Order: sequence, then C-alpha cells, then structure tokens
Amino acid sequence: MGRKRTTRRNFGTVDQLVSGKYRARYQHPHTGERISAPVTYKDMADAALWLDAERIAIERGTWQDYRIKTPALNDYARRIIENKPKLKTVEGDLQSWNTHIAPYLGTVLVADLTVSQVNAWHSDRKQSGAGVRALSKAYAVLRNVMNHAVREELRPDNPCRIVGAGNAKSPERPHLTPEQVSELSKAVEPRYEALVLVLAYCLLRKGEATALRRSDLHKDLRTGTWSLTVTVKVQNQPGGGWRYGSPKTKAGVRTIPIPKFLVPILEQHLNTYVSPGNDELVFTSSTGAPAYRSGSDAIKKALQTLGIDVINGLEVHTHDLRHTGATWLVQAGTTTPELQRYLGDASPHAAMRYAHASATNTHLADRLNAIYESTGS
Repeated sequence: MGRKRTTRRNFGTVDQLVSGKYRARYQHPHTGERISAPVTYKDMADAALWLDAERIAIERGTWQDYRIKTPALNDYARRIIENKPKLKTVEGDLQSWNTHIAPYLGTVLVADLTVSQVNAWHSDRKQSGAGVRALSKAYAVLRNVMNHAVREELRPDNPCRIVGAGNAKSPERPHLTPEQVSELSKAVEPRYEALVLVLAYCLLRKGEATALRRSDLHKDLRTGTWSLTVTVKVQNQPGGGWRYGSPKTKAGVRTIPIPKFLVPILEQHLNTYVSPGNDELVFTSSTGAPAYRSGSDAIKKALQTLGIDVINGLEVHTHDLRHTGATWLVQAGTTTPELQRYLGDASPHAAMRYAHASATNTHLADRLNAIYESTGS
C-alpha cells in the first residue's frame, strides 16, 4: 500500500496513503509487531482518535487485539459463499474454495492475510499444476471474500492485488473429427454409444443429456422428424450424489431436432436399455442411476483406448463433445445467432466459446446428419 507521508505521534503513527486516506498503526504492547487499524480514515483526526482509544485501553489494562476477534478464513468464507443467491454459484465457489484455498490459507485469520501470502499461494498453486481456469476461479473467489471483509471493516484493505489473476483465459478446448466421434461411439461400452452421439450431434451439456426421459423425445407425425426437449439437467451434489435442476440459463430450455441417422440408434437404445414408461431416464448406469458419472467414465476409458484422450497437450473431456459439434456447425457456415439458439446459450459470446472456427433449426440437424454420413458409418 503506497503512502505519501508519515506523521509520528507519541503513540503510533498516521500514514497518509496515495489514495488520500489515512492509516493508523502502532506497536503491539506484548510482541512489538505493527498493528494497523481495521479501516482507513478520511481524516487524520479520526485516525488519531483511534490511536488514542487504543493507547487508553492499554494503559487501563482493558486492551484486546481486535484481530483475535476476526474469524479464520475458512469460517468467514463459507458464510459469505453460502449466502449467495444462486445454488449453482454456491456449489461452484465452495468446490473451488475447498480444493484450492482451504488447505493452504484456511486457518489464517481474515485480518492477518497479507499480500505476500496471497502472492505465494497463487505462485505455489500455479507451479503445482493447477489449471489456468481453475486457479483464476479460485483467485476470484478469494478476492470476493476479502472484498466482503473490507466492507464489513474486518480489515483495512484487500490483499488480493495480482493484476489479471481473476480473469485468466483457459486454453482453447480440443475438438474431435467426425471420424473420431464415430470411432468413439463404437469403442465405448454399448449402453453409452447413443449418449456419445447425442452429446456431439445434438450439442447437449452432459447434465442435460443424462436428465432426458422418454417423454422428452418427440415424433412429429406430420413430417416424421424427431426432436428432443431440454427442460432440466442433472447436477453434482457437493460431497456426492446428484440432484435435478434448471438449465444453466432460460435459453437452455429448448427443443432440438434429432439428426435422421440418430433416430434408429436412439430407438434401439430405448428398446435395449430403457424400461417402458414416459418417466424413465434415457441414459443410465447399469444400476439405473443417471449416467452423469458412469457415462463420463466410460467415455474417458474409450478415449484412452483409442489414443485420443489428449489433443494438442490438453485432456479431452466429455463436455468437449458439445464443443466438437458446435465447431462442425461453424465450419459448415452456421451463424452465431443460430448456434446460440441450438446450444441454448444466453449470449453470443457464450456460444462462440465452443466454436473456434470462424425455433426449429431443422437445417442445422440436416447439416449434422450430412457430417455423420460423410464418415461412412
């Protein structure tokens, strides 16, 4: 924290900071360490009054280190995070906190966290191999928590000052060729073959695909075409298990045409793996649970078997199948608004994240169908 000048008093000092505000500091009466007031002041007189009050408390024997009253980062952060309005945000922030912050900074008192500690933590996590996006997310969570601490006057400043650390961009995600997706659908455990193709050719999120039920698949008797409707998604529960929730955005509730080649594959899948009844899940594990985890595990295993689990130095994830289909559509000339509706994204920027090539959308299903047929499968 830069300062312009320091005024020394009989007890303590008052620094005028570059911001124009004043910081009061004095030496701990027992350890000699320097203690700063929990807030900065607009006027020097207010800073001096705080010092006078601390001096009097020391002289009377009633002094207490205000920092001892502040909570540890773990306790404070969880209160701040759990009070956020969106459950999805709470879950994501808690996961980030528990994985990347709690084991390293969790026991530090809110008032004691320093700039050097934050910088060292960030550097250590980066060197240990934490992903760019994961570390950026964790830093943003920590910075937000410390902003709350400043507003609640638990400390005078925010020690998170690494420029751009909370806005780092993750590397461009890998995508597969149509031939590789075809090979993957044949290499994966048979009960997940249709899931692979739905993810890539209907561009669904994993949670959306594994929440589909029989009643979400529709046949237009007039045209004979099939479509699927997305209304819910499966979500991981912190600590294990899952629950059903709303799509990521309002735009996520949508109806998507199913490419023609995929219809008989889905019909065979339903006849083989899905019990009768409109409420039956389309994609499940062998135990009947949503295939959220089991499907991903099977796809990961098949990718490894084929030797395409790493592309351009990046591990291929199940979600990259959605990115793959989006890339194909853009390469086929699909516009951003068309892709946005098909993906169920709320903004053009979100839609274009999935495609690094420059209502009904039936023509898009036809394009995807042509892409599949080009593989000769």
